[in-house]
Amino acid sequence: MCPLFLGIFVHSMQSDKVISNSNQELFKNIQKGLKYCTVGELNEAILNLLEDKSDKKDEKEYILTIVCSHFGISKRALMKSKHRNGIMEARHLAFCLLHLELGMSTRHIASGVFDYQSHSRVAEAIRRYKSLDPVIKVDREFQEKYKNLQFKLITFINDKKNN
Repeated sequence: MCPLFLGIFVHSMQSDKVISNSNQELFKNIQKGLKYCTVGELNEAILNLLEDKSDKKDEKEYILTIVCSHFGISKRALMKSKHRNGIMEARHLAFCLLHLELGMSTRHIASGVFDYQSHSRVAEAIRRYKSLDPVIKVDREFQEKYKNLQFKLITFINDKKNN
């Protein structure tokens, strides 16, 4: 029953109708949803709906592709491999690009892109990036890699808009 209700709930949220009491309708739908689904399932459905509206699938795939290409690793290794140095750095770059350039939530990156249970790894990578010190060689190299990949992404997005 829960997946069926989630489909109906998501469809009702996607409708373009402007209702004067839309907040009341939303709360009623949430209350109905809690009868059939757990809070976590309902929350995940709402987050997926919000993330899917942005339609950045091409950009997401491009980020994963350029990160893998830059590090010479497979997409499977990027997504599933254990904590090896090169792969962790590649993964952190992907996290930062997805969040900072595409505006994806850390939660969506964790569960929707990388299939993690928790978003703490993603959030930590982004915090680390924001606190990099350009005086430190390793931090400076990470920033340079980020800027290089960021430039490629911006070029891809601009090319996509122009075509």
